[in-house]
This record gives sequence, C-alpha cells and structure tokens, in this order.
Amino acid sequence: MSILEKFLKNKKGDLAVQDESQNLSDKIILNNEIDIISHNESVLEDGRLYDTSKAEKVFSDPTSVNCICFGRSRCRTYFLTKNGRWFSTDEDTERVSGKISEGERICIRDIKVFTTYSSLRIEGKDTVKDLLGKNNYELYKKYFGEVEEA
Repeated sequence: MSILEKFLKNKKGDLAVQDESQNLSDKIILNNEIDIISHNESVLEDGRLYDTSKAEKVFSDPTSVNCICFGRSRCRTYFLTKNGRWFSTDEDTERVSGKISEGERICIRDIKVFTTYSSLRIEGKDTVKDLLGKNNYELYKKYFGEVEEA
C-alpha cells in the first residue's frame, strides 16, 4: 500500500467519525432525572423526633450554597414539621450522569440525583423569618403573612 493510499484511507475514517458526531448533535437529548434521597431523623435538644421524610421541605438558603466539586453541592435546607416546628439540615446533592439510550431522533440520558440530609438542628421562628424575608417574600407571606410596607 502506498503512502497516498494510507493517507486517503485515514481521511475517510476521519470523515466517518465526523458524520457520527454530527448525527449525535442533530438528535434531541432529554434528561431523565432519577431522585435517590437518604432521609435523616434525629431526637434534638427538645426531646422530640425530627424526620426529614415526614416534614415539609420549605426552602434552601441560597447564601449557604457551597460547590464542593463539579456535580456536588451542599446547602442548608429548612423544614417545617406537621406540629409547626422549624428545623434545618445540611443537604448534600450529587448529580451523576448515567447511560445514554439512543433512538432514531432522541437520546435519553439518565441522571441520578443523590440527596443526603445530615446535621439536623432546631431553628427559631425568627431565624427562619429573617432568611425568608431577605430571600423569598412570597414564601414569607405564605408562612408568616403580609407585612406593612416601608
């Protein structure tokens, strides 16, 4: 085989790879998120059981978000129990891309979202009011009512 034949053969192979990648870029990619949650429960200072699986998740504090690395983060998340008690927890979230299923025009990528709750602590109503008042007025109104305009 001559050098010219080898060169042309390699060029044809490169074109085939480009055609495949162009075909992938023409497809619609949909993400299928699979939530995997590890709830936590603790008996705290007041002798009551606080459980993230039974309480209402109200909000995450946007000022507490820490990116640990690509795809992983931690923030403080606030819950309200059925009995009207506030508590918070560290919420660790990790997003892991899984397999991609290819169809004719659509690719579906499985993304597993692992959420783990830890370090539960009781929160005072005033602390929660302060955080909601600064970051989300609509939620503030829902839980604490309207306030007088300045």
